[in-house]
Amino acid sequence: MGLSLTLSKQNNCLFTDFPDAYWVIRDVMYSTTYVSFNLICYPSREARYKDNQDMAIPELPIGSPAIRIFHPELYRWRGQFAIADIFPKGIPISPDEQMRTLYSFVKSYTGLAFNDVLEKGQET
Repeated sequence: MGLSLTLSKQNNCLFTDFPDAYWVIRDVMYSTTYVSFNLICYPSREARYKDNQDMAIPELPIGSPAIRIFHPELYRWRGQFAIADIFPKGIPISPDEQMRTLYSFVKSYTGLAFNDVLEKGQET
């Protein structure tokens, strides 16, 4: 699962609009009282899956990319909240349910007009 929301050029270092940018929750960590996570924005879902992979040899007959590893991250937000604020009935056993709850919380907390992006086989 992920989220979709345009990232405007004023909010990224490439100064380019990214319509329907792909936002994903990663690095979820729990303590005895807190849950923390990163919400990371990529230009697209495809770019997210290339993150930190080696690039192929360039097809251009001149020069090369500045960095030979894909690093398409455009924006990052580190969230840390009391577990009870996100999971008032306790943390679900199912990782899928945990993620659904986290994504729902992010949409509610931020008030941004995120749209759900479901992977094949996922339901709302």
